[in-house]
Amino acid sequence: MTRGAVVVLGALALLAGCVTASYRRTRIGEPVPPGAEDGVVPGQDLGAALAALGAPSLVWASENGDVVVAWTWLDAAGLDFGVRYSFERFVTASFDWASLRREIDAVVMIFDAELRLLDVRRGKLGELIPEAPESDSGWETLRAARGG
Repeated sequence: MTRGAVVVLGALALLAGCVTASYRRTRIGEPVPPGAEDGVVPGQDLGAALAALGAPSLVWASENGDVVVAWTWLDAAGLDFGVRYSFERFVTASFDWASLRREIDAVVMIFDAELRLLDVRRGKLGELIPEAPESDSGWETLRAARGG
């Protein structure tokens, strides 16, 4: 065995159990195909939206009385990497780095009190509707998946 091989094996033995890396993939919901919402135009009723996109993920009343309906999905992947080393018997230093990107995509439709479409938006849920309710059914799962 060469000297280089011994050094590499020794270094690996010292690091065993101290370095971690993992790949994660998170998928929630079914994506709305691009343009699927284009057939639903302002003035149409909620039934047209449901026929075009199916059952929504979230529904809530906004502060001004409008009804907000959102179809949400998440398809995220990333790498987690961690290093941990114990210097002394009771002293430990650690570093943890995560690059997992988690953004919830959405198609959001806003309806008036008579359930007539006012507006259609597509993008990241937090950017489209910052006041999305955190206590709404299903939101906690999405929030947890987002890392917040």
